[in-house]
Parts: sequence; structure tokens; C-alpha cells
Amino acid sequence: MNTPTDTAAVRRHNLALVLREIAAHGPCARTEVAAATGLVPASVTALAADLIGRGLVAEVGSASSGGRGRPRRLLRLVPGRVLAIALQVTLERVEVMAADLAGTVAHRASVPHHAPFGDPEPLAAVLAGEIARAEAVLRARRDAHLARVVIAMAGPVTGPGHTVVAAIDFGWSRTDLRALVRAHLPDLACPLDVVNDANVAALAEYHARAEPNGELPDAVAYIKADTGVGGGLVVDGRIHTGTHGMAGEVGHIPLAFDGPRCPCGARGCLAMYVGPEPLTAAAGLVDVVARAGVPSPDHPSPPPGDLPAPDG
Repeated sequence: MNTPTDTAAVRRHNLALVLREIAAHGPCARTEVAAATGLVPASVTALAADLIGRGLVAEVGSASSGGRGRPRRLLRLVPGRVLAIALQVTLERVEVMAADLAGTVAHRASVPHHAPFGDPEPLAAVLAGEIARAEAVLRARRDAHLARVVIAMAGPVTGPGHTVVAAIDFGWSRTDLRALVRAHLPDLACPLDVVNDANVAALAEYHARAEPNGELPDAVAYIKADTGVGGGLVVDGRIHTGTHGMAGEVGHIPLAFDGPRCPCGARGCLAMYVGPEPLTAAAGLVDVVARAGVPSPDHPSPPPGDLPAPDG
């Protein structure tokens, strides 16, 4: 027997299904949405009416049905109705962007955070201030709804509390960054998430690799080396974090147990060989980088002469 909670969850799922189809293939008719999603036409009609009532979808003209009967009314997404704020934390700066469902940018900022090593509170205050500024910009947009705020952070993020398990370049361990930021924003009315930056980058690459017909790859493995070395896995359109939330976190896989000491406390981690600093040093570009004023982390890697070759 279905409970009210089950029914509400099914309806939310179906609303999202219809909205995604219209976003990807609109303008399209209700019959086309029904055929693509597998929902019965009557359900699609009711769900489309709900989405129109929420301002997320609009009717935009009609098309011939190809025979007798009324022309088909076409539906399209109203992308500016919903916006999100995203913040990326790098070693030196906080990058901020607010955009709608079509990716149209409504606000952008880049500010230095001057976060001290070992203390997350000052960074949380900077993040909260930038969220408040972006929210004020969006509030001026008529009929726009702020749906979510997302903070992308280097390091594994696990559990329902979105705990930052380790932010090695910042000197943190097991930090509830979300709670620290929310403490500065008591009036924030939308959900706030903290996520791993490599995971969301992997998801972006997954969608960027869509074929012209809309077909997406089965899986994407993404590796990045900027604030440390990390990675993300996307399987069937979902971020795969593994049992412990660490899937794709390749930066601290040990390559040589007698290798250089890593800020994480281990030796010979992959990040000590292919991170930005060791690669810059190996290329003989340390002086060039220094003259260019490119920041380096608080824990620079040893020069390449001190790096023994990985075993195997």
C-alpha cells in the first residue's frame, strides 16, 4: 500500500522527468513527452499543468497533429524561473556564479579569501558573505526563485551532513563547513550543499560529452590537478562516490612507500608526483611561476631531485 510519502516522492520524480524532457527537447508536445518518458498521456497532462502553474514551463504556440483533431500545444522551459548559486573554493580565492536553468549567468564574482591554515571559520565567513551578495542580486530579479546554493571544495565530502573529511591544503579534518556557513546565514531559505569539486566537474564533463542526438556516455572518469589532485566518477548520470565517499579520490594513492612525505602524513602519494607544484618543478619553471606571481600552497612539494621514481 502506497503511503502519502511514497506518493509525493513518485510525483516529484515524475515532475522532474517531465521537466528534464521539456528542457532537453522542447518545444515539444505533451504526446511527445509521454512517448519519451513512458508516462501515460493523462499523467503528463496533469504534470505539465503543475509545471505551468509553478512558472517552470510555458505553452508556446501549437503544431499540426498531422491529421484530424486539435493542433498540439507545445511546451518549453522557462529557464529564468529558477536559479542556483555555486561557489568554488581554490587555494587563494572563492569563485562565485549564479545561473538559471539554461546556464545564463546572473551574477559572477571572484574574491581572495585569505583563509588561515587550520581554521575553517574565516573561510566560512567569506563564503557566507559572497552568498549573501549573490542572493541580493537575484532578489532583484522578478519572479526568480533561488533553488539551491552549492559550495565545491577540494577533498572528500561524505555523509548526509556533507562533512569535509579532509581538506589537506587548508589544514582541516572532519569539518562541518555547511553548518559553519549556515550560522552566518540564518535567513537563507534554500538548501545549502557542500560537495567535492572533482565530483561536480566530472558531472559537468559527463553532460558536455552528450552526442548531438542527446545520448550520454555510460560513464566518465575525470582527473584534475589544481588544488591538489582529485577525481570523480559518473556512472549512468549519477556521481559514484563509493561506500566511503572516496571513489575517484586518486591524489593520495601511494605510489612509493619510501617517497616524499605528503601533507596528508603518508609518503609517495600520487599528488607528490603529478600535482601542479612537482610538475612545475620538474619542468624547471619554478622561477617563471614565482616571477609571474602564481600562488603556491603552504606545503610546497620537494624539488624533483628529491622525488624517487615510483615503484614499478
